[in-house]
Amino acid sequence: MSRKLLAAAFYAHGDLETPAEGPIPWVDTSVERLDDHTCATVWFRQNDFLDLREQEPSTRLADDPALPFAYFFREAAAKAGCEVAFLATRLHQADPDWLAGRYWMVQARDADSLVAETFGLLRLDDGMVLDWEAPRLNERNILPGGPGLTIFAGAGSARWF
Repeated sequence: MSRKLLAAAFYAHGDLETPAEGPIPWVDTSVERLDDHTCATVWFRQNDFLDLREQEPSTRLADDPALPFAYFFREAAAKAGCEVAFLATRLHQADPDWLAGRYWMVQARDADSLVAETFGLLRLDDGMVLDWEAPRLNERNILPGGPGLTIFAGAGSARWF
């Protein structure tokens, strides 16, 4: 049986360490220096992520048992000074080549293209969303508070996918 992995990628200018230990029991990490950013990538088992959620997920964001994970993700990205961070909740999004192919969006500060990827969770810092007219976000749940803007892939029980 093959392991099905998901990933989280954190992009910051300057040095970046792998994010602090969180609620997922097994992770594999890497830190890579790119053209304009340092990228810390965390891979984890799909089942460990699904275990954070209920069998019958709530449609209300406030009732989502995985909500503490969303806050942990946002706080880790903010603490690390990340310009962009995303949680890839679709299996193809965790492929290293696929992830590398999205870096241009970070370099170009292309918030529209990042949002269009429908990552399970996307966190953009305050600079990325300054003067940005956010399209299509009324179809998505947004994590309350800040800093920055943290957007789910969808809304209701499908918010993470």
